Amino acid sequence: MTSSQKNISIIGPGAIGLLFAGLLSRHHKLSLVVKNSSLKDYQEQDLQLKGDINLRLKTSEINVITTDELTENPEDTIYLICVKAYDLDKTLSSLKPYLSKKSSLILTQNGIGIYQQAAEILGRDVAIARVITSIGVNRVNPTNVIVSGEPNFSFSTPLEKDERHEAVFKILSTIGKVERKETIAFAEWEKVLVNIAVNPLCSILNKKNKAIVENQDLETLTLRIVKEARLVAKSEGFILDQLSDQDLLDKISNSRENVCSTLYDLRNGNKTELEYFLGRVIRIANSNQIKTPIMKTLYHLLKYYEESMKLKVSS
Repeated sequence: MTSSQKNISIIGPGAIGLLFAGLLSRHHKLSLVVKNSSLKDYQEQDLQLKGDINLRLKTSEINVITTDELTENPEDTIYLICVKAYDLDKTLSSLKPYLSKKSSLILTQNGIGIYQQAAEILGRDVAIARVITSIGVNRVNPTNVIVSGEPNFSFSTPLEKDERHEAVFKILSTIGKVERKETIAFAEWEKVLVNIAVNPLCSILNKKNKAIVENQDLETLTLRIVKEARLVAKSEGFILDQLSDQDLLDKISNSRENVCSTLYDLRNGNKTELEYFLGRVIRIANSNQIKTPIMKTLYHLLKYYEESMKLKVSS
């Protein structure tokens, strides 16, 4: 391993985790951490990215391990945390015994307050970076992912400088376009604005992202939702004018063939991250006495839809 190569362990082999595995495997010593029950699937099947990124990674090119084997990781390992937001606390608590003062952590979850959750569990010794993706990914089976768009990332860290953060930034720069954000909170709000624009409507309609930009009424409704979200962000001190309405629509258009993560989870009877973006924004709005009638309506419709789909899949 050369001096520029890093030891990276990816925790959470979902769509985002497999995307990072494919992109990083050519440049770094990589391990994919999976559950014992899934170990055989990942050891016997090649990893494939299809769509706007085409890549096949043979089983011999990636080290698939379980959590028990993390004891063999070097102290300066970088941990890329790709589990869903609702699994974050449990994952970090399990990972904590394996971390050292030389470790680094990358958080990729959707939602507001993700960094704060991690910091409360891990403290300040571990270097934590917040990385937010702007690319559509859907997993069609355990080792196959459909990619929509180009790999773009926003990167943010705590205000204090740490050379471990810079190492993470350089790694990301080798696999895609990386934009530094001034603060973690701003980066989270900006991504949540996109999530709120896309996920509720497309999930309720059971449509790909392109439904919004191909229908004038849906586009108008989307911008009304975004207006509510901007007001809530402003009440917290975040002016999101840098991401204009047109920029937002362009982002949606660029991922037009993507099935948003909320809809993907609903179709598969899985729990969604609804509480971590739409739910948290509504709770902030309530505490700041900001009216959000459209977001609240969508929230309750999605909660009903989520429970209905769970029952349908389990029956």
